[in-house]
Amino acid sequence: MRVAFLRTVDPFAIFVEPSGAVAHLGERFNGIEEAEHPELLHYLLYLHSQGLSENYIAGNRQYLVRYVSDLATLGNTLSPATAYKFLSNSNHLSINSRIRYAGYLKGFMAYLGMEFEVKMKRPHILPELVAEEDIVRWTPSFGQDWGPVKLQS
Repeated sequence: MRVAFLRTVDPFAIFVEPSGAVAHLGERFNGIEEAEHPELLHYLLYLHSQGLSENYIAGNRQYLVRYVSDLATLGNTLSPATAYKFLSNSNHLSINSRIRYAGYLKGFMAYLGMEFEVKMKRPHILPELVAEEDIVRWTPSFGQDWGPVKLQS
C-alpha cells in the first residue's frame, strides 16, 4: 500500500493506492468509504506517522473499512457496542484472527477516545514432542564432550 499526500486545503487528505490482493478491485476500495468517515482517514494517517508496517496498516484499513461500511449500511454510529457486534461476525474464524481483529478495533476506538475492552485467551502452542528413539539415535552425533545422556522415564 502506498500513501500519497495530496497538496490540498485539508492536510489529512490522503489517497491510499490499493496493492496486492485488492488492487484489482479499483474504485471500490479507493477511498470511497474513507471519504465518508474522516475519523478513519485520520486514524490511518496516525498509524502511518507512527512508522508501522504497510502490511499492518493495510490489515487495519481492510477490516476497519468493512466496519465503517457496515455502520453506514445499518445507520449506526461509531461506538463500542457496534464494535462488539461487528466483532461477533468473526466468530467463525480462528482465535488468532479474532484477537487480531479485536486489536484493530481496540486501537481505532482508543484513537477516538472510546473504551473498548475485550478479553480473549490465545492458546499456547506447544512444541512437538521428541521421541526417545530419536534422542538415542542423535546422541552419537553430539560428540564425546557431552558425556552419557540420561533419559527420564
